[in-house]
Amino acid sequence: MSAAGSQDMKRTWSLVPSTSRRRCPCCGRRATHFGLGGGVVLVMGCEFSVRSWVRDPVEEQKRYLRAAMAERSLRQSDPER
Repeated sequence: MSAAGSQDMKRTWSLVPSTSRRRCPCCGRRATHFGLGGGVVLVMGCEFSVRSWVRDPVEEQKRYLRAAMAERSLRQSDPER
């Protein structure tokens, strides 16, 4: 039995059915694309985020981490948010 993974499989993208209600993690809008690794859906998001994930996975992970750290520091500096 083999498992799909983003590191060892070919990455591709595909359109999401228009009935999907999932949201993109980077912009909060409706997820319009799937990120596939070996034919298995691994990610959902807007076209920009999924294309970035397919093209350069390491930079995409760094971008998400930077955004999460910035949001966390804003919450800590302003507890009323």
